[in-house]
Amino acid sequence: MTAASAYRRAWEAAETELSESAAWLGAGDPGFCSWMADHLSETVFAWRNAQASVRTLRELGELSQQS
Repeated sequence: MTAASAYRRAWEAAETELSESAAWLGAGDPGFCSWMADHLSETVFAWRNAQASVRTLRELGELSQQS
């Protein structure tokens, strides 16, 4: 579950950065909005991989307990 904790901490750090930048969104900064869209689209694949890894680790844990 260490990997899951690392991913959670990374998302929390990103959330903090985004909340600090919320004023830019309110101002309608097109450069920031473009960066945000690119950044979020890049994280989707990593997030899906993280979730798949967590599911696999859980399943392996359940299987090891059955043995």
